[in-house]
Amino acid sequence: MSIEHPYIDDIPAYAIGALDRDSRIALEAHMPGCPTCQAELASFRAVSETLLKAIPPVRPPLSLRRQLQNRLPANLVTKQAWWSWSLPQVGMAALIFLLLLLNISSFFQFQNLRSIQAKQSRQLETDRVALAMLAYPETKTVPIHADGLAGTILLDKERSAAVILAWDLPALPSEQSYQIWLIDPQGGRTSAGVFAANAGSAFTSIEVQVTGSLAKYVGLGVTVEPAGGSPQPTGARVFKVDF
Repeated sequence: MSIEHPYIDDIPAYAIGALDRDSRIALEAHMPGCPTCQAELASFRAVSETLLKAIPPVRPPLSLRRQLQNRLPANLVTKQAWWSWSLPQVGMAALIFLLLLLNISSFFQFQNLRSIQAKQSRQLETDRVALAMLAYPETKTVPIHADGLAGTILLDKERSAAVILAWDLPALPSEQSYQIWLIDPQGGRTSAGVFAANAGSAFTSIEVQVTGSLAKYVGLGVTVEPAGGSPQPTGARVFKVDF
C-alpha cells in the first residue's frame, strides 16, 4: 500500500469478487480518478480470465445436477414438528398454557364472586326494606297459608311497597323460577318480578316490584314458571292472598 494508492492492495480481491462491502465501496469511489489503480485492476482481470480459460470445461454428472436442484429454496418443504422444539421452548409453551388456564379460572371465579356479591346486596336491601316496613305502624301484615308453606306479606299501599316473607319455600330446578303476580279487581295478573328460594336457608324474603300504585290491586299470588318468567301465569300456584 502507498500513500498515493491506499487501495491498491485490495484490487486482487476486488477482481475476483472477494472484497468486503465497505472496502469495495471505497475502492470504487477511488478508482475513477486513479489511472494506476485502473491499470492494476485491468491486469488482474486479464489474469483471472486467462486462468478460467485454461481450465477445460467439465460437464457435471446428472446426479449432481439433481442434488443441486433439490437444494433450491423452491423445492424445499420446511416443516417443523412440535417434537423438534428445544427444551426451553417446550417449557415456555407449558408456562404460557398454565398462565392462560389460571387467567381463565380467575376470570370465572371473579364473575361468580360478583354474582354472589350482587345477590347478597339485593338481599340486604330487601331485608332493610322489610325492617323499615315492620317499624312503620301503617304497614299491613297479610298471613300466607299454603300446603307446607307459611309466611307473611308486608303491605304499605301508601308507599306502594310490599315484601314477601316465606318459610320452607322449596328450591326449584335451574330451569324454573318463582314469579309474583299482582291481581287487580277484574282478576288480571301483572308480573311483579321473579325470584328463587334462598339456598341453604328455610327463610326467603323478596321485595315485590310494584309498577304504579299498589292501591289498584286487591291480591297477590306466586306461581312456578320457566326461568326468567312468563307474560301470564302458566305454572302451578304456590299461594294466593287477598289484601
